[in-house]
Amino acid sequence: MQTLQSSRLFKGTLYFLGYLLLLEWLHPLNELTSVANNFVFILFIVAIFFMELFSLNKIIQVIVLVCFIFCFINFLYYPAFPLVNVEWLSLFTEDSFKSLISIYEQDWANVTSSFRTILFFMLLWTMTYLLHYWLKVRQSMFLFFFLTILYISVLDTFTPYDGDWAIVRLFIVGIWLIGLLVLSRKLQHEKIRLPFKQVQKWHIVLGVIVVFSVTIGLFAPKLSAQWDDPIPFIVSYSEKFKEGEGVSRVGYGADDTKLGGDFKEDDTVVFTAATNAKHYWFVETKDVYTGKGWIYHEGNAKWSVEPGDIIPTTNPYNLDIQLTKAYTAKVDVKIPEKHVLLPNGTFNTSIHAPDINHTLELDVENRKLTSSVELGQYTAVYQVPTYDVEYLRALDYQFPIPEDSRFLQLPIPLPSRISQLAHEITDGIDNKYDKVKAIEQYFKRSDFTYQKEDIPYPEGDKDFVDQFLFDTKRGYCDHFSSSMVVLLRTLGIEARWVKGYTSGEYTGITNGMSSYQVTNNNAHSWVEVWFEELGAWLPFEPTKGFDIGTRLDNGATATAIDDQMQQNEEPKTPDQQERNDERLRNETEAKEENEKIIEFDLITFVKENWATYLVILVVIVVITLLLYVFRGKWLPYIWLAYYKRSSREDTFIKAYQRLLKELGRARREKATNETLREYATIIDGSSNKEMAELTLLYERMLYGNGDPIETWTKAYPIWESVMKKTIT
Repeated sequence: MQTLQSSRLFKGTLYFLGYLLLLEWLHPLNELTSVANNFVFILFIVAIFFMELFSLNKIIQVIVLVCFIFCFINFLYYPAFPLVNVEWLSLFTEDSFKSLISIYEQDWANVTSSFRTILFFMLLWTMTYLLHYWLKVRQSMFLFFFLTILYISVLDTFTPYDGDWAIVRLFIVGIWLIGLLVLSRKLQHEKIRLPFKQVQKWHIVLGVIVVFSVTIGLFAPKLSAQWDDPIPFIVSYSEKFKEGEGVSRVGYGADDTKLGGDFKEDDTVVFTAATNAKHYWFVETKDVYTGKGWIYHEGNAKWSVEPGDIIPTTNPYNLDIQLTKAYTAKVDVKIPEKHVLLPNGTFNTSIHAPDINHTLELDVENRKLTSSVELGQYTAVYQVPTYDVEYLRALDYQFPIPEDSRFLQLPIPLPSRISQLAHEITDGIDNKYDKVKAIEQYFKRSDFTYQKEDIPYPEGDKDFVDQFLFDTKRGYCDHFSSSMVVLLRTLGIEARWVKGYTSGEYTGITNGMSSYQVTNNNAHSWVEVWFEELGAWLPFEPTKGFDIGTRLDNGATATAIDDQMQQNEEPKTPDQQERNDERLRNETEAKEENEKIIEFDLITFVKENWATYLVILVVIVVITLLLYVFRGKWLPYIWLAYYKRSSREDTFIKAYQRLLKELGRARREKATNETLREYATIIDGSSNKEMAELTLLYERMLYGNGDPIETWTKAYPIWESVMKKTIT
């Protein structure tokens, strides 16, 4: 009888699984290195495993593998020389000697490719020997399995190599290999000679475990990443990767003195927010434009703000502004900063958090709210304003603008064509609001392009805004927003440059509020314009492809009296009517978008939960399969309980037929040419004669017309004893 220990098939299975693990070390080389002809290295490993499998003499193994290596070296690096020509061996020896000297001198660039290939072959030879040692001698592969997973995980994290499916393959192969080695160790330790056919059951158990685990892992609902990608985080905070010529700083930064250059992508999550309303996130403003970038206005005014108190606004005239009910935003900061993120353009805002036990500080000059400690989680309570467009157009500048206002500051000299362009854009417009909107809409023209790469810095004395407006006409938010502020200031309209984040990526509904994930890619800049009579800064968005979401009342909700007044007004010009129609379309689209966000119907539910139901189905299938595989442990008890309570005349006949089926499952099936007595003798073997005695009672009742009930009463103890032997 062939046992597990002597089975070459079992040994080959172990070597094959070990070979698959080793292959995972070679797969990434195609993507990450210049290594070619990987099939040669794979054949090299296969040759080693086959020679170990058939227990070839060690000297023969060495001769075969050395010949293999030298044949490949000749084929790849010295193809001009025949293999039997010693001249190529002389060249190879010379190259190897030079490479050894280069290694000693740490001159890695001069190590020849042929010698590097030899070293790689030696490395593979060593690894296969270690695999053979772990498989045959130690019979433990957990260390190599763990190192392989660690190797793939590091490559997946720090290189372009995608290791998702490699991890799945490793799990399947590793669990199977470790399970077989556990069985082999147990048998060797207990000195048990197990027939190889019994190993099939062990394979079934391992297969069920692997299929069940992999299915759950692939299809079960998963949390989003709990740890941020470490690479962008490290790059963002490393001095080695600070911005230089041609590359702007990733994400939000404090230094804006030199704008321009490429924008480097970074999807590091900065914070998440659950809000009642979609909006931008305000951090600070800057008002001094230098021609190259922005700096702070020199000032020392600070306001202390107690947690829970209303943050002072800039509405000194207390004019009536239509506000929504109190909204809340629950902010979870992933990269803690001392500045506090505020909902943009809101009123009556207050900050609440359990870990705020000190006073916050508001910089009056740049409106930046800071904390003396880094905040983790907090809640902002605020109201969102709605502005009446007709009221904004009717403002009559009754409050004079100081000539030395810092929100009109411009560098000297400023290219004159910037001012000329501003006046051309607003020519014929008689109110401040429409002038601002005209400047904002100017950047939506097709000749302006939103672009993050191939963006130059202004050279020499070249003005940053001038270069964008008239030369490149391509850039990102800093270009659009800075240009709009400068154009407005040339018209005598007070404006400032604002920094913060866009609303981020919508991730679903959480406790009735919309959830957003904000990354460094969402760092953004926009424009705010001062409306004196209103006593408020209104946000505007000139950057192509972005919408700041300011709430404007365009008269769509006018009362009957308002309708009558509109009928008495002079008809609007085509341009005015077109602008109104466009605003109405934008408002309608925004409303529809908000309705889609909170929509929850059956289709959405199915789309969001299909994976859960698939997992439930898979679990049911796996449980059913497990019950079938292990039916020998529980099914006999069912039949014992069933036939014990049965008192029908045909009970003995059915119970005996059921016993034959269970014996066929647990021991061996009855051959078609065997009689019942012959089969009973085989089942009994050299032990007691219970099956033979039970068969004799069965035949007497069947052919001797004995009383079925009386016979079953006598036969039941014997039937029960034999049935229990089928429990496996």
